Formats: sequence, structure tokens, C-alpha cells
Amino acid sequence: MSFDGPRKIEEMGIEASYGSTSTRLLGVSTRRQGAGLDDPEFAAAAESTPLIIRPGAHETEEDEEKYTITLGRVRISLRDVKIVIIFCTLLIGVVAFALQVEPEVDNTFALSGDYPLFIPLAEDYQASYIAIDMSIPMASTYNPRKVVHPDGLNLYVRLEYKVTLGDESTWLPVPDQYTTVILQEANSTHSVSEEDIEVDILYVNTFPAEVVLRLNFTTSSLDPIAIKVQILEHGSIYRYKELFGALVLGGMYVLIIFEIIDRTVSAIVGSFIALAVLSALGDRPSLELIVSWIEYNTLALLFGMMIIVGVSSNTGLFEWIAHKAYEMSKGNIWRLVLILSIFTGVVSGVLDSVTSVLLLTPVIVRLCKVGNIDPIPVLITIVMICNIGGIATAVGDPHMIIIVNNKAIIKDGLDFATVFFYMAPAAVIILTTTLFFLKWWYRREFGIVTKLSTPMELHLRKEIDIWRETAKCLNPSSPEERQVKEMLQMYIAKLQAEAHSPSALSSDGSSQSLVHVAQPSSLSSAAQDSRALEDNAPAFALEGLEALRKECQIHDRRLFIMCISVLSVVVFLFFIENFIDKWIHLPLAWVALLGAIVLMVLADIKDIGAVLHKVEWGTLIFFGALFVLIESVDRLGLVNLVGNKIAEIIAGVSEESRLPVACVLLVWFSSIASAIIDSIPYTTAMMPIVVRLSQDPTLHLPLRAMALSLALGTGLGSNGTLLGATANLVMAGLAEQYGFPIGFVKFCKVGLPVMFLTSIVGSIYVLVVFCLFKL
Repeated sequence: MSFDGPRKIEEMGIEASYGSTSTRLLGVSTRRQGAGLDDPEFAAAAESTPLIIRPGAHETEEDEEKYTITLGRVRISLRDVKIVIIFCTLLIGVVAFALQVEPEVDNTFALSGDYPLFIPLAEDYQASYIAIDMSIPMASTYNPRKVVHPDGLNLYVRLEYKVTLGDESTWLPVPDQYTTVILQEANSTHSVSEEDIEVDILYVNTFPAEVVLRLNFTTSSLDPIAIKVQILEHGSIYRYKELFGALVLGGMYVLIIFEIIDRTVSAIVGSFIALAVLSALGDRPSLELIVSWIEYNTLALLFGMMIIVGVSSNTGLFEWIAHKAYEMSKGNIWRLVLILSIFTGVVSGVLDSVTSVLLLTPVIVRLCKVGNIDPIPVLITIVMICNIGGIATAVGDPHMIIIVNNKAIIKDGLDFATVFFYMAPAAVIILTTTLFFLKWWYRREFGIVTKLSTPMELHLRKEIDIWRETAKCLNPSSPEERQVKEMLQMYIAKLQAEAHSPSALSSDGSSQSLVHVAQPSSLSSAAQDSRALEDNAPAFALEGLEALRKECQIHDRRLFIMCISVLSVVVFLFFIENFIDKWIHLPLAWVALLGAIVLMVLADIKDIGAVLHKVEWGTLIFFGALFVLIESVDRLGLVNLVGNKIAEIIAGVSEESRLPVACVLLVWFSSIASAIIDSIPYTTAMMPIVVRLSQDPTLHLPLRAMALSLALGTGLGSNGTLLGATANLVMAGLAEQYGFPIGFVKFCKVGLPVMFLTSIVGSIYVLVVFCLFKL
């Protein structure tokens, strides 16, 4: 197959039409500059097929330039206003961030039951709040003899003030200003691991100036405990920290929903503004702390799997799988979606949802190209099924892992088998409901028999992919290079129009394209098969399948065997990781990274740049920024505020209605919250609240019912928005890489109805199981 597209790009001009606006770009070559508009071959091709350009950044900028405001001689466009507003916000954030000093190294102290720790506060304090950041650096010394303590081991922190009577003075506690940190559960030998603990203590500076305050740290441990303590003083504005967190999170959502700027840039801007708000409140985190907020296990898993999938794509593996799946469905889109959904639902129950999406997205895109199917409805359906299937087991989703590894949950006996007993039926019922809803929602897309792609169309699409990758690699630094990139983008749009236009193929199967393809001998009959399929003629469809079978073959059998072998071992280790982690300490991230390294060695990769080009770096950076943003919002107290409000509502309900209200409220509140806030910090913050409610002797709430209601609601909320789950973002990033962008609004149009429908079904399920049958 040979292309002479580069010659056309260098020597010809291409005219593009944007509505009523026409833009003519002259071809630019590094050797000469000239216009080839008089070329008869180009003129015939340009007139035969209208140019259709997929909406993108260029059109967005054109539209923004249309909205202008004239002030005297100055014209201000919508784009200028957008840039000025975001720049000013960033500038304010930079000032707030730069005026605060990074915290000094934490002070390390030792205390025990016989030797408490007292830290005096400055006499010239001006703060209304103090926050205490503590970390426990030596968890193994808490209970070195593994002694079981009936009452557990605790650390107590309280605020005290000094009272002097004559010659004697005493310290009295400030009412309601104390907290308890659990170091070891009662009747357990398991100690808390090293972690950061944040304690907020309120004191309004209404004390007289002569009153002296101090912090009192005591413990029930007889062995010495080492703690790092950092005391931060805040002004009265600190009481609105949750509101600031909500505004920052809402601002980022506005940027993403309306696509004001790129999604990754939105996350970067939002994360920095959140850090600036923390700094303005007197809690500027150090660079080392910010870096520690990033979930490197998730990024490493994504990176490793992207390399494996990228190398495997060079073998023709995904085209081959796509063709086999198409044969099984016999061209029926709904049957194809049903096959993929059942497979995805089963796999996502035992395999991480991110891995499932990374493996399935390339197959689905190739499959849709073979069958002339719009891949966006199929991709959205599959990722939603993946999110629902993840709640069926204890290892399907990260929030499920957090719940089942809680100490109180383990003590309650909620193991892998028990979770499967309760959650698998719910997943099957909700998955079935979702499938039928999506069949109705996409009734137009799923209700047809596909028109099989001809080899000519496959050649065109392959060339489109090649030129799209080439355009992505161009980073124009001069007007000439910018012109070349714009012409290349229009050339891609021209090929897209030809690939979708019935007139692109002539009666003898040849193309009127600018591209000259070395065509197989069966191309003429394949073109006739394509037209026959449009008339639903099965006899010609069989011949078309035979032609496509020759096209969708393995290109490199040696590399194919290596990819299949490595991929099989990696997926097998993913399956058994939770069962062998006591003997083999390889988490999912290391399995993916080692698989990528082994595959690159076996494939004898000579050009590492070509391999790294397969990695979706924008998605990885987006996740890194999102982790920082969510952790900053968590430090601002927004997640804890949500959890405490839920606890207050449940505690205020009458006893006979308390369990049904608690289960339904946890399903709905968790569903909505996890659609907005990432499920990992939300679940982490909610589990202690759920445990505390279950241990309250006046409420009589079973822990199992509440924990599983929380798990169900959090999983269902993942389908609400594009930011609801990591798998959603990975799917959207890969789809955009293949030329099928899925915006926030497009996903939410179907995601929110699915979330509300499945939340209703989930509420009915928990009411029947936990309240009616009391299982």
C-alpha cells in the first residue's frame, strides 16, 4: 500500500468551508511555496466530495472569535475574556501561594501513659482556629509484644487553659475541644500503619490576653510512642474552608462541562487554585507532601497497560479480534453490544475496571470501524457495564477494596464470599436494567444491521489514523509549520469525508480520493459487496466478510505470539493477585510495568520514542492533577462535611424507620457524591462514619447493611459523570486518541439518567434484602 498524500500536501492548496466562512490555505513546502489549485485531479476530487470537519479546537476558536465586544477602537472577543478571567484567577492564586512559607520540618516527640506531652501555644496568638497535623512514624513500636488490649490503644488530644488561684495554678480542659485517635482496635493485635492524622480544634480568641493555652497529648499505651506534630494557626475565615473547597471543585466542573479549556488544563488549574486556597488559609503543603498525594499505583498501572496495548496494536491483534466478534454478531449491533456487555460484566467483577477498559477500548474501536458503527454509544455502554460489574465482588473496584479491608468490616465477617453473595445479585439486576435502558436510549444506533466496511474503506481509515498520528507529533513553532499542520488536518478531514461518502467509490471500486492505494485484486467485488450490504443482501455479505478476513489478519506472527503470551500472563496475575499476595508481593501496578518491560525486551524495540508515543500522556497528567485536587478538597473538609451531614440525618430519624432511611440515604447520597467527588476519598472518609453509626448503642444499625449500601451507591454513581470513575476518563482519553472525542456533556446526557434509574433499583434492592428479609 503506497500513499502520495505528502506530495499533495506540499504542492496543493486545500479549501475548507466552515459554514459561511471559507478559508484557503496555500500548500507550503520546505523547498518552495506554490499553489496547486489548478491541478485537475485535485479539482475533480474536491468537487466530488464536500469537506466535512469534525468539531475540534480550530472550530471552537473560530466560534469564540465571532462573539466580540467593541469598546472604542478595541475589539474584545469571547476568547479574550476567557483568557483574562482564568489568568487573573491564576495570578491571585500565585500571590496567595507565594506569600505563605512552606512549613518547617515537623517536630518529633515521644510520649507514653506515664509521660504525657504538653505543647504550649504562643501567648500572642491571633488565630481563631488551630489545626494539628500528626503522623505516626514508628507504628511497629506501638505494641512490639503484640499484646491484646481489651480497651485498645488510643491517643487523646485536648485543649487546656491555665487558671491561677492565689499561689496555685491548674489546667482545665476547654469544653468540646478534644479528640481521640485510635492506635489499636480493642481485642486486636493489629496496629495502625504510618499515616497522617489531621485534628481541627476551634478556639475563638475571646479569651483574655493573660489566659495561657496549651495542647495536652496523652495515650493509654505503656510503651513509648513517637509522633510528629505540626501546629497551624488560622484566622476566622478558616470556618468557611468547606465552602472554598466546594467553589474550587465547582469551578473545575464548569471549565470541563462547557469545555472552556482543555480537560487536562482544567484539572491542572483547579489543583493549583485548591493549593492556593490552602495556602491562603495558612496550611500551605510542602512539595514533598503534594507529590505524596498522587496515586502512583494507578498511574503506573495505566502506563504499563498503555505500552502493552500500544505494542500489541502493531500486530493486527485488535483488528483480528474485532473481525471475529463481528462474525459472531452477524452484523447485528445490539447482538454485538450484548456479547461485549456480558463479557465485560464477568471480567470486571474479577479484573480492575481500568484494566478492562484499557483492553476493550482498542477492540471496540477497531470493531466499529470494520462494521461502520459509531463507536461512542458502544464505548459508553461498555464502560457503564464495567462500572456496574465492579460492585459484584470485593476486588472489582477500588472503593470495594477499601470497604472490605476496613478493620470493623473484617471483624464483622464480611469476606470475599459474603460480598459476592450480597452484591452479585444486585449487579446482575442492575446490569440487566441498564442494558435494556441503553437499548431504548440508543434505539436508533443499536436497531440496525451494520453495513460492512469494504477493504477500500479500511485502507482509507488506516491512512486517516496514520496522518492523525503524524499531525499529533507536529508542534508548530513557525507560521510555515503551523500552515502545514492546518493543511494536514484538513487533508485528514477530506479523507474522513471520502470514507463516509457513497460517491467516494466509483463503479469499478477505485477511489476519487487524493490517496492512491495499492489495491488488492478483489477490490472491485468488495466495493460491489458494500453496496449489496446496503440493500441487505446476505449473499454478498459473505463475500465481503471473506475480503475483510484477508484484510484483518495478523501482520507480525512472531510479535503476535509474544504479545498474546505476555498479555495472558499479566491478566492471569491480575486475576490471582488477591489470592497470592501473602507469598508474592506484586501489586497490579508492578505486574503491568514488568509486563511492559518484558514485552519491549522480547519485541526487540529499537525506537522507544514510537512506543512512548502510544502512551496517552494527557490522561496520565489529568489523573495526577485530579489526585492533588481531590486531596486538597479533602483537606478543606468538604468530604467530611458530607459524611457528617449524612450521620446527622440518620440519627434524627425514628428507630423503626432508621434502617430503611439509612440504607436508602447511603445509596442516593453516595451515588450523587461519587459522581462529583472521586470514589476513593469519599469512601475513605465515609467508612469511619458508617462504623461509628453502627457502633452507637442508641441507633441499632447493622454495619453490614450500611457498608454494602455505601458500596452499592458509590459504584452506581460512577456512571453519573465523566469524572465519576477512573475507567470513564481512561475510556474518554483513548477514544479521543482514536479520533472519537467524548465530552463531559455528551457522557452526562446518558450517564445521569442511568445513575438515577440504577439508584432507584439499588434502593429497592437494599430495602428488600436488608429491611424486608433482614439478610
